[in-house]
Amino acid sequence: MRLINSISKQSFFQISLCFFSFSLSFSPNWNSKALILLVISVIFNVKKINFSFKINSVFNVILLTVIYLTFNMLFLLNHIQFEGYKIIGIFVFFYLFFNLVDISKIKIKPILYSFVMGVLLVGVINLMYFLVQVDFLSNFKLFNQWNNFLFIDIHKIYFSVNINVAYAIVLFYYLKKEITSLKLFVFIFLTVLLVFFTGAMSGIVIFFLLSVLALFKLFFVHYLKAATTFLMVGPLLIMFLLSFSEVQDVFKTIDGEGSRIRNYIVNVNLFKESPILGYGVGNEENTMQSARKIKSWEFINKYNAHNQYFEFLIGGGILYLILFLCVLFLAYYKLVIIDSSFSFFFASLLILFLYVFLIESLLVRHHGIMLFSFFINLIFIFSINEKQKAKNEI
Repeated sequence: MRLINSISKQSFFQISLCFFSFSLSFSPNWNSKALILLVISVIFNVKKINFSFKINSVFNVILLTVIYLTFNMLFLLNHIQFEGYKIIGIFVFFYLFFNLVDISKIKIKPILYSFVMGVLLVGVINLMYFLVQVDFLSNFKLFNQWNNFLFIDIHKIYFSVNINVAYAIVLFYYLKKEITSLKLFVFIFLTVLLVFFTGAMSGIVIFFLLSVLALFKLFFVHYLKAATTFLMVGPLLIMFLLSFSEVQDVFKTIDGEGSRIRNYIVNVNLFKESPILGYGVGNEENTMQSARKIKSWEFINKYNAHNQYFEFLIGGGILYLILFLCVLFLAYYKLVIIDSSFSFFFASLLILFLYVFLIESLLVRHHGIMLFSFFINLIFIFSINEKQKAKNEI
């Protein structure tokens, strides 16, 4: 009877993980309901807590980040704003979540494939919704029509992020020779079609970068680490280059409007005035609004920074950004050290997110923060568990 109960609890947890992964491309309402189911499954599968604080450098940096946020808000705002814990809070939630349960018997492939199926379903439904309404004879235009014909509500940039995560998953299993070339080409066709439909230029760029990384993995494996490192530091170089007016003009031409560059100029000036501590975590919007022109489009619509790096810099300064990036790169470093089979996939995710951070405050919206926090923790903790299982089998 105990064995049956154990199997049923484990199955419930596996199904809830797949369902939550599947729901990540759907509306926040549906995704939140799937999260409730996931939390319930965790309650029934809690194991004995056994954190090793001395050797778990990733957790130590996460804890240090939480402490820094608390002191930052108390020092600069004179009170605690729980909104200020949103990004690191949800990240910690999933980190603890995967450490509270026994994942040794959970299969990761169904979770990843469930996400791919969810992305494709949302993409196809929105594409079909567009096709049944468009006038083919007089006004057929596929490019950049996503936000004009939404049946399932997810912003085009966020969906382009999701389709590229799905592309990274398919590439990962193709490189493991678990997906045929034909299936890969079919998925590439669907990815290009859906990214073109969204009109998200960032999605096109990231699709290209992931493809380049896969080519290095296939044909130039000796240069893979160098290529990965170069791609990871690329966003820092781009942030610097954007300080030049010539580069700003090129960016505006590609982006189609000047809002992000105006935001960039305002945010650079704000950063220069308070580079170390920022203006108080949770106070980013008020700070940006106070520095914008009253008649500007960004002020009227109360835009966020449209750049996740500036969200960190304006809220908590360079210290906050460094702490957050340390969590990510420490996790990646640990995967490289243990030679996990997931290290390439984790690198793909990091590159994807680091470049999207340049043009979108990804971790401000529900779709972005759930996707980021879930996948980073999922791959990291499953990789560690994979290595531990291998040791136990020796």
